[in-house]
Amino acid sequence: MNGFISLLATYYLCAGALDQGPLPHDQELRCAAAATTIGAAFLTEDERRAISEIGLSQGAMMHAGLLRFQAWEAEHADIVEAFEKAARTVVLTLQ
Repeated sequence: MNGFISLLATYYLCAGALDQGPLPHDQELRCAAAATTIGAAFLTEDERRAISEIGLSQGAMMHAGLLRFQAWEAEHADIVEAFEKAARTVVLTLQ
């Protein structure tokens, strides 16, 4: 669970940083990796296996994972709000 919380923190820090403007390329890559990892976290084991074993479209599978993440966000709005608020505070503090 700690890994997932760290991943969420990274994701929302990226969102907060993007609200302030474009990211440097290295940060953009890290943020894209965080979004991809979140999408993968919401795939089933069978779906992850299918991506590698039979070459199903990774983009389509990741889209499905991200849709599940968005549903999770809707169900846990209080947690999302806390992460977003903390991320905005961190981003503004670092400026």
